[in-house]
Amino acid sequence: MVRFLYLSQILVNLRMTKIIGLQNGDDAGAALIIDGKIISAVNEERFVRIKLFKGFPHKSIKYLLDLCNLKIEDIDYFVYGWFEGKNYPEIIPKLCERAMLSADDPEAKDVIKKRLEVEYESDCKTREEALNELSKLKVSESKIKFIEHHESHAWAAFSTSKFDEALVVTADGRGDSKSFTVSVANAEGIKEIDWLSTFDSLGFLYGQITHFLGYKPHRHEGKVTGLAAYGNPENTRSVMNKMMTWKHNQIFANLGKWYKPFFTNQSEELVSELKKYSKEDIAAGVQNHTEEMVVKFIKKHLKKNPSKNIC
Repeated sequence: MVRFLYLSQILVNLRMTKIIGLQNGDDAGAALIIDGKIISAVNEERFVRIKLFKGFPHKSIKYLLDLCNLKIEDIDYFVYGWFEGKNYPEIIPKLCERAMLSADDPEAKDVIKKRLEVEYESDCKTREEALNELSKLKVSESKIKFIEHHESHAWAAFSTSKFDEALVVTADGRGDSKSFTVSVANAEGIKEIDWLSTFDSLGFLYGQITHFLGYKPHRHEGKVTGLAAYGNPENTRSVMNKMMTWKHNQIFANLGKWYKPFFTNQSEELVSELKKYSKEDIAAGVQNHTEEMVVKFIKKHLKKNPSKNIC
């Protein structure tokens, strides 16, 4: 939900007054911002009674409009927190550099190719649906604005922190081919200084373990977090390092048989290795490992960009 709550902050120089931020992917919903103030935000699942509903948030938008006695034409801008391909010219060089680090492994090349194919196809479909549905609502293209996925996450964290400046960190499964970003934020705005690709996604790592333990990825990760309290992370440290480690001065996935940036499709070798341990120790291992990776990445950037505040 947070990905679209504060997008108005990014566009404040356009002197907008009424903005609807929307999301039509997983956990769809919408938010209404008037004169920089969040009036209301709601998820579509509340109306359609389908948990984490994926689709266009028609009922959410209607609710927001009715709440303030507004019509579609009264809204100045509809903001969508996903570029979906528009940022490719900027990120392709780094994606290629990352791919080259795993180029000596044929399995890794297949994984990278599949990840890019799935991502592009999925994102184009989701974006097209959003544009089609907005068109049906007679929203002109000039009123539709797109914001890079992780930038919108970063704004959600910084704009609610009440800090004047901060180092802002975002991490998820994926968004606009990124899974982790670090930015510097101050009165001038937010400037991204580093990012990791979807290939090295901690979100997919956590989701894979969620799936292996018999839960549903992208929904039951909280159960894994709870289960982690009952296990010993030291017992599974070796297998977690086989999946993802610290290498090339960054979080680095061992793409191929040990790790694939998807929620499912684990290799037989990985499944066989994980079966040697208890569910509690596996949960504790992934929880501890992801925490350590995140802290290490933050410390790396704090050395170059000292700050008392972290969002």
